[in-house]
Amino acid sequence: MRRPFNLYVDEFQHFATEDYGTGTTAAASGDTALQTEVARGAATISRVTTSTTNDTAQYVRVFTAAATQAITEEGLLDNNSSGGNLLAHQVFSAINMVSGGICQFTYKIQS
Repeated sequence: MRRPFNLYVDEFQHFATEDYGTGTTAAASGDTALQTEVARGAATISRVTTSTTNDTAQYVRVFTAAATQAITEEGLLDNNSSGGNLLAHQVFSAINMVSGGICQFTYKIQS
């Protein structure tokens, strides 16, 4: 039986932090943190439509680079300061940022 989306959102509401880093080790199902975290901050959570009305939780975080760096990983966590639980982790080709540059990461989790 498919669960109502509002219950789904409540369960994942506490995963409201996104962070980015410079690690290059492939993401794995047992990951508990980014390989080399650079910064984390609160994500904006909303509901969006993928297949049916409001069936997807969307997490958006806009980062401003504090230094010139090559961003290569990003994650979704439940703690805005340090540690916590990692819900999602992805590693990708470098996004080269200059100090003050802006990058937006978006996660969509469909119910």
